[in-house]
Amino acid sequence: MISVSWYAFNITQDFFDPFYPGTKYEIGEGLYIGWCSATLAICSGVCLLCACKLEQPEPTPYMYHQSKGTVYSAAAPSHRGASSTYDRNAYV
Repeated sequence: MISVSWYAFNITQDFFDPFYPGTKYEIGEGLYIGWCSATLAICSGVCLLCACKLEQPEPTPYMYHQSKGTVYSAAAPSHRGASSTYDRNAYV
């Protein structure tokens, strides 16, 4: 966008200068296409920035505690102290 605007400024400055001896150009379709494409690029960058927000990773069922070297599970605790070894929670 900066280069397109800079070129448009130079064209406008040369066009309105009565003492400019060279060929005078006018603002054409190429500049409008450049401004539109730069605007779309900025808008898509903003959309990408908003879509890629920083999120915390979801907690997994197994959390590893590095300081103690143990693994904690979020699963239900086992029933090993039951009187029967084959209760309704022990599936084969």
